[in-house]
Amino acid sequence: MSEQATLSPLGEKLQTSKAHIMQKNFRGAWELLQAIRSEAADATPGEQEEMLYQMGVCLNGLEKPAEAINFLSRSLRLAEAAGDLGTQARNIEELGGAHHQRGEFRQGEALYDRAHKLYTKLEDQAGIARGLRNLGGVRIDLGHTTQAAQDFATARKMFAEQGDTEGVATCVTNLSLLIYRHKGRAAAIADYEAHLAQGDANHFLVFNNLGFLQLMEEQLDKARENLKKGVEDCQARKVEDDNIGLLYLNLGVIDILDNKLDSAQEYLDKAAACFALYPVGKAVLVCALPPEAKEVGRFVVAEDGHKLGVTFLNSAMVAQLRGHKEEAQQLAQKAIELDKEQGYPHAVLGWLFKVNGDTQAAGHAFRRAVTKEPNNPAFKQSLDCTNPYLSQKLGRNEPCPCGSGKKFKKCHGAG
Repeated sequence: MSEQATLSPLGEKLQTSKAHIMQKNFRGAWELLQAIRSEAADATPGEQEEMLYQMGVCLNGLEKPAEAINFLSRSLRLAEAAGDLGTQARNIEELGGAHHQRGEFRQGEALYDRAHKLYTKLEDQAGIARGLRNLGGVRIDLGHTTQAAQDFATARKMFAEQGDTEGVATCVTNLSLLIYRHKGRAAAIADYEAHLAQGDANHFLVFNNLGFLQLMEEQLDKARENLKKGVEDCQARKVEDDNIGLLYLNLGVIDILDNKLDSAQEYLDKAAACFALYPVGKAVLVCALPPEAKEVGRFVVAEDGHKLGVTFLNSAMVAQLRGHKEEAQQLAQKAIELDKEQGYPHAVLGWLFKVNGDTQAAGHAFRRAVTKEPNNPAFKQSLDCTNPYLSQKLGRNEPCPCGSGKKFKKCHGAG
């Protein structure tokens, strides 16, 4: 008799929720788990542990680590009572992830190390590799970069031996991130290319990160080639979450910069559909600017960008380039509502105002961008080339420094 045939009705539902988790559909898994929670009273201890564990994983995936810790701690107690080292290890590993996500790096490191030791005792090679990768991640945050690089390199080798391309990819992206931080974009691009040349890192995570760096360097043809490889890899793996959405978004930006507006909007529409289903999480993203912004650059970087908001801003730029000015400004306003505390959506809206002749509104939008991100040189440059007086500390009734003889509020401070 197959394992599937021996599962209880609750066990079958837990298999379904587990499949959602494997697809990163944490919201769908959580809703299913909530629906079957009433059945927990009649569940076996193993089913109870599995349910609590899955709830913790979902909450980690939904960026609710404090709540995740509650469920994972309860699941761990059941695993300890059963004496099951494997389920103990996975709960401890996930608890490490929750504390890591909360910024409790030392506690996260201790839990990751504890899980890694259990996996070593069990001779679980996949668990050992994950443990090293997890330790590398938290050690980057602790500033222990030399040890982190060693952890990632060892984990990368182990994942390659296991034929785990995704495991290899997660290590490669972290190793190349360390190169980027210490040596810059060009060195990171070369590092990614060297890993790909080994033939075991052909994964959408690698293609997306490499393509994004090439986009930042304005190597648009190379970026497009790698991003398309990423899309193909996602499709082959049946990945339909925000990972393929990010690839579509970056391809859309490239097509805006190449003035391929129809293709750009197709990519952006696909990205928006993905992000609507998988809204959790932010990323370093790019917003295209109009050609008139050449003194600032061809795009602005959102260091902690809202995925759907950035997609709206790039769609706004497509609308602007098509001559649909009102639609462009409406899309930019939607982006601001999604991420109003960041500077980048205000900066993009400022450029939309500026190219349409409304320098007063543009100046105030740029000032909001600078106020929210005062250390961003692109935002300050945008303000200075539009209305440099707005960055000065002037009373509204003081004379405008432009020399017009008007009060500041009636001149460059109007609006």
